[in-house]
Amino acid sequence: MPQDEDCPTNPAGSPADIDPELDPFDKAELRCKNFNPLMLELETSIGNLPASKERAKMIFVAGVLRDKYHRAVKKSPSRRPEDRAAYPTCHTQVEELFRKALSKRPWEPKKRLMSNNDENGMTEGQPSRKRRKTEALPATGATKLKTMSSTKLLEENLHPWRVGSWTEIPNSGMLWRVWDKRSACRIDDSRVGFLAGSPDYCLGLSEDRSVSLKNHANWGCRNPSPFISTTSSFAEIVDHRVPQLKKRQGKYKGQLINIKLTLINVRARIAAKMPVLKMTTELDHYKVQTPYGNFRNYLNSFFENEYLCPFVIPAAEIVGTFTWSSVEQWAKDNNAPLERWAKVIGKKAFNEHEKARQPLSLSYPVTAVVMATAVHAADM
Repeated sequence: MPQDEDCPTNPAGSPADIDPELDPFDKAELRCKNFNPLMLELETSIGNLPASKERAKMIFVAGVLRDKYHRAVKKSPSRRPEDRAAYPTCHTQVEELFRKALSKRPWEPKKRLMSNNDENGMTEGQPSRKRRKTEALPATGATKLKTMSSTKLLEENLHPWRVGSWTEIPNSGMLWRVWDKRSACRIDDSRVGFLAGSPDYCLGLSEDRSVSLKNHANWGCRNPSPFISTTSSFAEIVDHRVPQLKKRQGKYKGQLINIKLTLINVRARIAAKMPVLKMTTELDHYKVQTPYGNFRNYLNSFFENEYLCPFVIPAAEIVGTFTWSSVEQWAKDNNAPLERWAKVIGKKAFNEHEKARQPLSLSYPVTAVVMATAVHAADM
């Protein structure tokens, strides 16, 4: 691997030379763009070595290290500033980091990597230990193992999130989401729709669901969420959501307030077998304590009208997106309250979307992907 004299740093990757006004995530992205090619070059050099267990181990360590360092710095750029300052920016620093990783092991201590690995309690040439069969375990241990496995595997059967007769949706069939360009979940491409902040989050275990719901219910927690929040109450949009966004946008002087309102057809989502979760039902089932107290003590709780859509709301389920300024202008021109817009304009758009969807859903079975394409084409 080429060595650098005096280890000069790349101007774009050097922490000292990065514009301090940049967003922390943008800074991390710049460092990542310089770090990844260096690490990939090291992996390529290792790949040219003769095949051996040591080479396989080094390639594995390099890949794990690159992925771990990337996630640690890119996803949490506001933490551990000393780590960000030491971000490798040249060949020498990358190689030094790699040599340290070989001795410190960046993987979990209990994870079995290789059958003949001294660090895993094995010596060269020693055969792997035989695993005990489940039947050979004590009765109590076997029972405990079976119970744990059942709990992990059957959470979806115990409390299903898939679409079924238990799925709760508003009678109107309409859900609303208000957002702006600073919202964690927004529409960047009208052909895609909404994407959750964490679309690859695992929700298979009750613990995973409980933690994700608790984080999502806490407005102060900015961890990426696998859920997309919507509400069935247009009055809540008017009284709470829009004022919150206007207050946030007011902090950025000189920028136009551009709030968007999206209407979602929840019936189309159910027809596509896409899950919809009622927030209060899930908080109650998983006994989630929110920072705002027990939600059942509040008659006007903002959780009461909230519905969660996991991972994605595709374009096929979206009736339309409107600027909030156009809603306010309509109310002003017609001398009507803002809620009237939802009953006149919003309801009309929803009925047209539902009418265009019904022939497709009744004529032949159609998958979610085909329905998304067909309905989107009908709306164009």
